[in-house]
Amino acid sequence: MLNRGLIALLVLLEAFWLYGQDNAASDHPITRPSLIHEFKYESPGELIDTIGNFSFMQTAAGVNIPVWHTIKEREADQLPDMYLLMFSPKVGYGETAFDHLGTLHQLTSISVGLSGTYLNLQKQKLFFNYIGGFAFEDVNILSDPTPRFTLLSLYAKQFGRAFGVYVGGTYSYVFGTEIPLPILGFNVRVQETKFNFIFPYKMSLVQRFNEQWRLSFFLKLSGGMYGLKDVNNDYGRPDEKVLLRRRSVPTGAKLIWEPNNSWKMFVEGGFVTNRRVRVTSNSSDYIELFPATDVKEGWYVQTGIRFKFGRKSIADELDMDFEDIRWDDVNWEDFDLDDIELEDLEDPEGT
Repeated sequence: MLNRGLIALLVLLEAFWLYGQDNAASDHPITRPSLIHEFKYESPGELIDTIGNFSFMQTAAGVNIPVWHTIKEREADQLPDMYLLMFSPKVGYGETAFDHLGTLHQLTSISVGLSGTYLNLQKQKLFFNYIGGFAFEDVNILSDPTPRFTLLSLYAKQFGRAFGVYVGGTYSYVFGTEIPLPILGFNVRVQETKFNFIFPYKMSLVQRFNEQWRLSFFLKLSGGMYGLKDVNNDYGRPDEKVLLRRRSVPTGAKLIWEPNNSWKMFVEGGFVTNRRVRVTSNSSDYIELFPATDVKEGWYVQTGIRFKFGRKSIADELDMDFEDIRWDDVNWEDFDLDDIELEDLEDPEGT
């Protein structure tokens, strides 16, 4: 089943990539196709309610391909509206283990995201994102993966440069279980310093030094649900699928470097607190097989790199990143609307 899904994904990827390249080669694209890779490692943490340590790491690579866009002109003294549809396939690999059980679980994932953005340059932005696919599953159960999906819908409104609000909703696994959640938040900016508060996901303080460098300090939620195969009868369900559920609160700093309009790199690190893990059955009643236990705080590091193809786009001219809100971990630092002038919409030069 997974092999057929992978073949279909590759065919779709090729078709959409060619379309996205053609779109990016147009005289006035809104954004460009891009390649993205990220890596995250958490230090092993001691289990507080039992013996042993818990460890976790994951890496992912994907593409963001604009498949359709249009620009709707308004009256002469008003900025136009923009509509954008993007296709975002992604593959991932991860490893996790309870060291006292002696089993290292290797995880893989394949997902496909479809997202739409409506941008009203009078300071409004409406974003919708759907990600469906086979989430992180043990390599020993690739023949029977479990499809999962996440949803995000968000409306952003800026009242001048100094203040903005966010309202929306999401269906995700950030608490280690599938759950719908509201999104409420605001941002406050003083010159090149901005404070973001996004309930219940993230709080951050962002300092922009120049066009290339930014530094943010944050506190955010992180979590997920992963399918494991009980190959060594660690959880009393020999050779059956069980579900690992984890959540944590990373706190740290993120340094972003954008040397030009095509490349973007970041390094992030800090402490992981409020870590909690449990293992349940894969049945609808979710029987606990490894009771929920807290994990001692530790450190973590995360890195990422992105490369855009094609001509300079409108998004480049406006210093906006549509791609940064395509991932499961929404990059709220870039989800804003800066002051935009009419001359910013002139035809960009080729790169």
